[in-house]
Amino acid sequence: MRQRLFSLPFALFAVLAAVSPATSAAFPFPEATPEVAQAQPELNALLRQARRLVEAGDREAALLAYQEAAQLDENNARIFSAIGLLSSQEGNFEAAIAAFQRAVELEPDNANFQYALGHTLASAQRYDEAVEPLERAIDLQRRPTDAYASLGAVEFRRENYAAALEAYDRAIELDRRNWQLQRDRASVLVQLQRYEEAIAVLEPLLDIAPNNGETRMSLGIAYLGSGDAEAALEQFEAAARADSEMGAAYFQIGRMLADRGETEAALEAYRQAVNSQPDLAAAYLAMGEILVGQEKFLDAIVVYRQAIDRDPDNADARYNLGVALVGRDRTDEAIDTFRAARDLYRQQNIRDGVAQAEAALRELGATE
Repeated sequence: MRQRLFSLPFALFAVLAAVSPATSAAFPFPEATPEVAQAQPELNALLRQARRLVEAGDREAALLAYQEAAQLDENNARIFSAIGLLSSQEGNFEAAIAAFQRAVELEPDNANFQYALGHTLASAQRYDEAVEPLERAIDLQRRPTDAYASLGAVEFRRENYAAALEAYDRAIELDRRNWQLQRDRASVLVQLQRYEEAIAVLEPLLDIAPNNGETRMSLGIAYLGSGDAEAALEQFEAAARADSEMGAAYFQIGRMLADRGETEAALEAYRQAVNSQPDLAAAYLAMGEILVGQEKFLDAIVVYRQAIDRDPDNADARYNLGVALVGRDRTDEAIDTFRAARDLYRQQNIRDGVAQAEAALRELGATE
């Protein structure tokens, strides 16, 4: 029974395409005014209180004050935009989306509200929904650099690379000195397998930002795609030195060392990957692959369970856990695990995974 190998060609690279955050500068917090003070003194007091709390850095209390203000004035788009901004800063993207949607409903031609809604939808990984408000923001803004950049990142996540490249090109036309835009555009070129073009963009950026881990990571992947493994490894190592919390760099180092047969060094790189980025399930799978090959099945079981804890829907992790359980003669547990893997493969429409899980079950004498 062989281990099912996972693949992660450039999927990790998507983390390098960042969406520019919405900020309070884009839409100031609503102000108390003499008109409001006279007509609605309770609302005026809440707005003053909320503004003081924002300035004091007490976002949670400020959010409560703005939510109370929204109950008194349900048609004030700026109150809802403040709720959206503070909710987003607190990481409550669904609440932020609802607030920005209300702001957009009240003021559909406000470019900042449209941009904030698109950005927040993207932050919530609702990429398909993010496209429309971002495109609307582009239509409404005079210089929509951030909206184009955000649209490029969203299209990248949607794997619509031609549209992503076009969006980044438009953003760069508006801000040619922005090296981060150049870097993110290069990430799209890599996905399009235009490696030499990506390298030509990225190498000069090292003079501008020599200690930027993301730039070196991008360049390493471009070198790897072009076939220059040594240059790629050099950049991955430089990325790890520049940013010790960049698990993706350690992961790539581990893969390259494993390909060379340097399994112990690869294991150490994978351990550094998960230490710096504990949710990087792929690194646990890679460790498990080596450990199973070394017949260290108990250690492999531990790391595969860690992978499943981080990514419960990872069918490969469950399949490989089954392999490790077989190695320890824990047949009943292995059967249950292979069945769980098979079911996940079915849900994800991965036919070769279904076939392999079913083959493993037949080998163990289990049919259903």
